[in-house]
This record gives sequence, structure tokens and C-alpha cells, in this order.
Amino acid sequence: MIPTCRQRATGFAIFLATTTAPLLAQTLQLHPHNPRWFLYGSQHVALSGNGIWQLIPDTDIPITQHNTFAANHGANTNRITLFSFCHQEELCPWQRTGPGTANDGKPKYNLDKPNKVYWQRVVTYFEDCKKRAIFPLVQIWGECYVEGAPVGEQRWLQNPFNPDNNVNNLTNLPRGLADAGRDDAFYNTDNPKLITYQNHFVTQALDKLAHFPVIWDIGNEIGLDTKISDRWLQHWTDFFDAYEASHPGITILATVDTNVDRGHYDRIKNLDVVNIHGARAARPFTRQGKPDKDPNDSRVDVKQMQIKLNKLYKKYKKPLINSRLASDPDRKRPLRDRPGNALETRHILWGYFFSAAHFISFRNELSTSWTQQPQTTERQQRALRKFMGRIEFWKCVPRPTTIVTTGDAVVLAETNRQYAFYTPNGNHFADRFVADLSEANNATFDAQWFNPRTGQIAGPAFKVVTGPAVEFKLPTDEDWALYLRRTGE
Repeated sequence: MIPTCRQRATGFAIFLATTTAPLLAQTLQLHPHNPRWFLYGSQHVALSGNGIWQLIPDTDIPITQHNTFAANHGANTNRITLFSFCHQEELCPWQRTGPGTANDGKPKYNLDKPNKVYWQRVVTYFEDCKKRAIFPLVQIWGECYVEGAPVGEQRWLQNPFNPDNNVNNLTNLPRGLADAGRDDAFYNTDNPKLITYQNHFVTQALDKLAHFPVIWDIGNEIGLDTKISDRWLQHWTDFFDAYEASHPGITILATVDTNVDRGHYDRIKNLDVVNIHGARAARPFTRQGKPDKDPNDSRVDVKQMQIKLNKLYKKYKKPLINSRLASDPDRKRPLRDRPGNALETRHILWGYFFSAAHFISFRNELSTSWTQQPQTTERQQRALRKFMGRIEFWKCVPRPTTIVTTGDAVVLAETNRQYAFYTPNGNHFADRFVADLSEANNATFDAQWFNPRTGQIAGPAFKVVTGPAVEFKLPTDEDWALYLRRTGE
């Protein structure tokens, strides 16, 4: 038997591409030397992105323009759903052959009849992503029910697996509108006919897409606000392992957007990546503030974010990704669910990167997802990507409590060779920080300030002699990044 990715791997890693040049390798790998990041061929990659997750079923979204816009603004990942919203759009994985009429008044689905037009669009999207070094997070299953309020979006009423909507005589599933209390009927390994059709769909997806560099997410918010069986999740990780074993050269990186705090990642074997969307430790807004009224204010305690995320990593020893870090600041949502201004957006994005965690900002406004008018998330992400390109981040780990002795700066470091600092500043922070760099044994480092607002180097380079109490004064009273690299390396 060919060993699976999970049997082969000695560590886990996710990579963010530092350029948008096409890459030659096929599948995304876990980094063998630093289990916080990912690897793609010889490219070291850290994942950050945004985009419209219903791009596949919504044919009004132009694939090329969408991906070009994303890549031009620093994104190298996108959260994609395969069919969760096909009840709202025209394109679905299955043909609507009838006989009979579904709940939306159209012919019923035939789950034995794949829709070639749908699969052609899927492959086109992934081929375009590969050209641009975009590594999608592919969510296979969505919430079938609407979080206790099914009337709003009517997901189950129009879902292809609802027995009202297909000709395949599925049993032990609710008909009609149903409600969120019946979620477990769909996530059920004891329904053999249902599982057979689920298996068939996932096999189709893997046959067409497994050679592309992606992360496979079993489902969207599975277990966050739905009833879910651990056996159903375990079924899919075993399914992926079996597929790897029978397809030499294929690596499947698997995760699930579930509730980390409820222990699913503790009980499910063989998940490669921990999706921390919904985890208490991953929530970015940790202090009181009024960023919507004061551009120098922020609710984000970047230092505490790094400490909490580092604890999560130490628990799981797997890459951390947040598939919905926050809604875009320009999106009309309650302040509790979005960054309030550009400073707060930077605090979140830079805080995650300096925690060696990967992130996707949630986008839902179709008219602004591929235009030439970048919103706050894109502008801040593009500057961060420029900084990523200046450091060997794949050799670094967060040092949340052992380097900075005074101030709120966060650190990403490779001991004795390179140190990156981000200091949030703003109303809540001082204009300087002190670092204990005695581990570098009085070595001399080349240092350079970096402006997170513009993505540009600020001022001339200077020398730093390391020691137990090296003080750095910020160029202005704004947030700044600083990069130190040992002289001569």
C-alpha cells in the first residue's frame, strides 16, 4: 500500500506565494522543515486572500477578471464553495432532467447525471488559479440549513439532496423547508444511499481537481452552528486517505470549517490543516475601541492575538488557517463582525502573518470583488505581501513572549539570523519597544524600517548590534514593521 500524505509527512506547512508567476509543481505540500507553513514545489508560500466564494455556481462572475484582480492585490488563495449556493444560481453539479418539479418550480435534479457545463467551469477556474499561483480553499459541503432561520435563504428547501428536489428516491431525509434541528440527517453515515451519492460527488471532484494545488475543506461551518456527527467527518478524512493511496503523486491537504472549541479536531484523525474560523482564540477583536469613528483607534490587541494563536499551534502542530478572518471593512455589516478602519485591518492581517497563521477575508459584494477599485482589505494585503517578499518567513516562527521585553511589538524570527517586528502603535501603544537579542551574541544586523500603509521601505538601512536590551524608536506615531538580518547573510 502506498503511504498517504499523512503517513509520509514529518511536519505540516502552508505556503503563501511571494510572486504571481506560474508555478511548475502540481500539488500543495506541507512544509517538511517548518510545520507552520505550506510548500509548493520549490516555492515557499504563506496563504492570504479574499474573493467571492460562490464564484463556481454564479456564472455572472467572470473567472479571469476575478482572479486577475485578486492576484494583483496580493491574494494567493480564495475560499470557494463547489455547490452550496446552486439553489440561488443557475449552475449545479447535476442535470435537471425531471420527471417532476422541484421546490423552485424547475425540473428535479438527477444525481446520476453530472452536469458537464458545471464541471467545465470548475476546471476552468482551477486552471486559471494555477496559472496565477492562487491556491483555493475548496469547501465541498455547505450548511444545508440556515442556522435556525431557514425561511431567509431556504437552503434546504432548494438543496439538490432534498428528496423533493431529485428523482433518486433518497430516504430518511426531511422534505420541504425543514429546520436547523434536522442537520444531522444529512451528515449521517448510517444512510447508505445518501453516503453513496455523497461519495460519488466527492470522487468526481477529486478526479477532476486533486492534481491542482488546493486545500480541501470538508464543509462550511460544519459544527459551528449545526448538528454534526464525528463519524461523518472521519468518513471523509478516511476517504481522502484512500484516494491518495490509489493515486500515486496526489497529496490531499484536508481541513474542515468546524468548531475547534467543541473538540472536533481532537477527535478526528488525519486532518492536515486546522481551520480556526469560529475558535475563541482566533477572534481578532479583543479590546474596546471605536475604529469606525477614530482612524487611529483599534479593537485588536495584536500581541494577545499572537499569544493565543501560538497556543493553538502548539496544541495541534498543524498549519492554522482562518477561512473567514473578517468581513471587509467596506461591507455593510455590524462593527463586531468587521474591521472598522484601515489601521484595524492592518492589525488583523499583520497579526495573523506574524502568528504564522493563514487567512482569507470574507467577500460578499459581487460588484466590487473583481473591479479596479480595491477595498480596504486589498490595499492592506498588497502592502503586507510586499513585506512577505523581503523575508524568509518559512524559516521563522512566532516569538510572542521571549524577544520583546517592553512594548507591544510582535516578532517572527529565525534565531540568530533574522528578526521581523510589527508594532501596532495607534492610540493604545507607545512609540518604541525594547528587544532582548542577546541570543545573537552581540552580532551585527542590517536593519530596515518598512511602512505597512504604503508597502514601501522607509528611510536608509542602519546597523544594529544585538544585546539584552536593544531599543527601537518608531519613525512616526503610526504602526511600523522592522526587519533585521544578520550582516553578511
